Amino acid sequence: MVLVKELKRRLNDWYKDDEEIAVAIWTVDDIKTQAESMGIKIKKKDAEQILYEIDKHQDSSIGISWDTLGCYLDDFRKVGPSSSGIVVGVKK
Repeated sequence: MVLVKELKRRLNDWYKDDEEIAVAIWTVDDIKTQAESMGIKIKKKDAEQILYEIDKHQDSSIGISWDTLGCYLDDFRKVGPSSSGIVVGVKK
């Protein structure tokens, strides 16, 4: 996962100001919004962990979608909040 300030720096380093690009950005608020729509109560810390796991394990040939968020949140619902670093959304 990357912070906005780091992404800005990278974009400035890698691309010209007038170059066209396509970028999809997912945020903690997106995780929380999807959780709410699924009737799942989630804390910011847990949403951050889910976003981290989605980013870490994403399949670049498929991408990230609302369905992806939903799958991870379904796993979160089953596993629950964790401070032990349980990876949701990934079968070990």
